[in-house]
Amino acid sequence: MSQLAPTVQAAPQAPFRSRFVRSRFRRRRATLAVVAFGGLLGLAAPGLREAGGGVGRIVAAHDEWTLSSTGFDAPSDPGAFALNVVEFITGSPSANLLIYSSNFGLTQTPLLATLSGAGHQVTVSLAVPFTLPSLLVYDAVFVTGVDFDDQVLIDYVESGGGVYICAGTGLTTDLANNAFMNHFGLQFNSLNGLAGHYPIASPHPIFTGVDALFHWNGSTITTVPGSFVGAILAVGPSGEGLYAVFDEGACPAVGSDLNGDGAVNGADLGILLAAWGPCGAGCCDADLDSNGQVDGGDLGFLLAGWTG
Repeated sequence: MSQLAPTVQAAPQAPFRSRFVRSRFRRRRATLAVVAFGGLLGLAAPGLREAGGGVGRIVAAHDEWTLSSTGFDAPSDPGAFALNVVEFITGSPSANLLIYSSNFGLTQTPLLATLSGAGHQVTVSLAVPFTLPSLLVYDAVFVTGVDFDDQVLIDYVESGGGVYICAGTGLTTDLANNAFMNHFGLQFNSLNGLAGHYPIASPHPIFTGVDALFHWNGSTITTVPGSFVGAILAVGPSGEGLYAVFDEGACPAVGSDLNGDGAVNGADLGILLAAWGPCGAGCCDADLDSNGQVDGGDLGFLLAGWTG
């Protein structure tokens, strides 16, 4: 939320290098991250991405403070998170990134140093025309606090582009671009008041090496019916959606109410425990975090949504 930061001062940390290891690049996807940024860090001159290369990926965060200078204060792990996000949405060790924002959450030195130090090219600018041909130049777009053209960003992702989008600014722009979010089965909602360093228990690859992340009054993320299906990966103490993804190749999320009776209780817990272990070749409803198996992460999601 756009208000005074907590009194703790964050110290820049050394750039974190991703723990992902790949023998060869997977198909490169354009990437979009919702973040406002003013200025410029490294202009790249890449080739134009071709439209129609398959649907890209989206990572949505409920709050912009996560990747701010304050967010880099211990015990949080925003450097690891940022590089994991880039790897997840681009698959490249040297991605060309556009930060389309002027918001502090995506434009401060620790984040930019982490990205550039890991070999990524970063352009921070609101001067780049927000058109599909202009965005297709980049492997990923980070954006927040900007009322962008929803259809352009939808077309970008459907052309293979990746997106990182965050809310929690307290501005009307948090909800103004829900047409984009809704298309991919996600939605930003009202501010949740969560503040501090929150532990992360999800096994999803964007959280590799991440034990905690910082929040300061973000906008809760929920799933909604859309043209595609999004998934909540991490929740707050009362089930608030903190981080979510859209990944066309992942199993669709069905929610913690596994038997569809309108409640999350012992019956759903029994279904989850009966499905414990690898999902095998197909998807399984009890795999709530879409990691290919039913395990402690899914149990945590179910308990967080418990109604009795």
